[in-house]
Amino acid sequence: MAFKSFPVAAAAALGLFLAACAPTTGRIEGVVQGPDGLSQGPVQMTYVQLPSGGESELAAMLPDGEKFTGKGVRVAEESRGSSVSFGFGGGFGWGGGFGSSVIAPYDQTTYTGELQAQLFGDRGRTMACRFQAARPSAGFDGGGIGNCRISDGRQIAARF
Repeated sequence: MAFKSFPVAAAAALGLFLAACAPTTGRIEGVVQGPDGLSQGPVQMTYVQLPSGGESELAAMLPDGEKFTGKGVRVAEESRGSSVSFGFGGGFGWGGGFGSSVIAPYDQTTYTGELQAQLFGDRGRTMACRFQAARPSAGFDGGGIGNCRISDGRQIAARF
């Protein structure tokens, strides 16, 4: 009887694993401003956050029809160190006893919440973007704000 439920549990676990490994997508809303500061209309941007969590693919369509595509990354701070743990198990035999300790090295990656992207347009222009995620560990999926500068002087104020 217990073995009959195993395939169902295994399928559910596999589904959760695959969902965690799938890319996520979302929209970024923004407004383009010309070099003169006047609004030129809304911009439609989309992102695909890759399962690694550190990289994204972005696309933008400006009001004049110009299309941009490129990649984004989450800025990370990495730290290295070692931790010491002390064991105070019972007994006085081999492998146990009081005062045993372990020193273990570790690498830790912490995301700052800053996301940077470089996009290339179909008319030869470039777009550099800087975003700040509201929840650094979630990247674009956690929402936030940012701005982009286009090589011709236009700017985009955005939120996601």
